[in-house]
Amino acid sequence: MFSIMSEIGEENESIFSNKPLPAINERVRILVDHYAKGSVKRFSEIINLSSSQKLNRVFNLDKRNNEYPEVSSDILLSIANMLSDVSAEWLLTGSGTMSKTSCSAGPMRTHITHLSNDKDNGIEEYKQQFHPEIVDKLLVTIQEQAKEIGKLEQTITQLRRELGDAASAANGSTIASVG
Repeated sequence: MFSIMSEIGEENESIFSNKPLPAINERVRILVDHYAKGSVKRFSEIINLSSSQKLNRVFNLDKRNNEYPEVSSDILLSIANMLSDVSAEWLLTGSGTMSKTSCSAGPMRTHITHLSNDKDNGIEEYKQQFHPEIVDKLLVTIQEQAKEIGKLEQTITQLRRELGDAASAANGSTIASVG
């Protein structure tokens, strides 16, 4: 049985459960142990999660159904984005090794090239290799983030225009008052 320390330093109640963690939750626990010596709060900081509560929940039985919650796509994305050495294949499926450096980079590059050349086939290939619902969640998250980035870019453009207009108006009024 394992113990993961919560933010307040107490061991989580999952240590009292005989029910094993689901495989993906267990892999996340391994990462917490490896990168943060068992501290969920510290690991949340490492992967840039806004709160450790979401991560903490995946290690505790849900009292409503006596099941462990699924690891959310935003936790998986945060791990993939912030821990570049962690193999996504290992994280999602348990295949291979935890660290990318112990894997050969050749096949991974070829697969990524194939994915970018033929997006739809690449996505279907990922769905066959990984859990389809996780791939779907990740795709939805990526699409939502792309929309948000587009909105932010529009806001930046608008603010730059307004700043330019304000600077021109201020410059014009300075010239007018000097003359």
